[in-house]
Amino acid sequence: MRVRFSLQPVLDYRTSVVEALEIALAQIMRAQAEAEARLAALEAQESDLIAEIARRQRGLLDLAALAAGRARLRRVQEQVRQQMETVEHLRAQAAAKRTELVAAMQDEKILEKLKEHEQARLDAELARAEGRERDDLYVTRHRRSKQMREA
Repeated sequence: MRVRFSLQPVLDYRTSVVEALEIALAQIMRAQAEAEARLAALEAQESDLIAEIARRQRGLLDLAALAAGRARLRRVQEQVRQQMETVEHLRAQAAAKRTELVAAMQDEKILEKLKEHEQARLDAELARAEGRERDDLYVTRHRRSKQMREA
C-alpha cells in the first residue's frame, strides 16, 4: 500500500532543482568545451604565425611583411590570453555549479531516504495489522471448532 508522503512537494521541488542544476552544468560544460576548442584554434594560429615570421626572417628581409606579421601575432596572442581567461572563468563556473549540484543531490537523497523510511514504517504497520487479523481469525476458527466438538 502506498501512502502520500507528507514531504512529497518538497521532494518534487528538490528534484526539479537538481534537474535545473544538471541542465545548467551541461550548458556551462558545453560552453567550456567550445571555448577550449576556440583556444586550441587560436594557439594553432599563433604557432602558424610564429612559423611564418621565422620563415620571413630568413634570406631577403621584407620589413613591412615582418611588421605586419608581428602585429597579427600580437593580436592573436591577445586573443589567446582573453580566451584563456574565458576558459578559466568557465572552469570555475563549472566547478561551482558541480558543487551546488552535489549539495542539491544530497538534499534530494535525504528526502528520498525519509520517504523510504516512511514507506517501510507503513509496510511494517500494515504487516502487524494483517498479523493481528490473521491471529484473530485463527482464534475465532479455533473457538468455533472447539464449540462444535463440545456440542
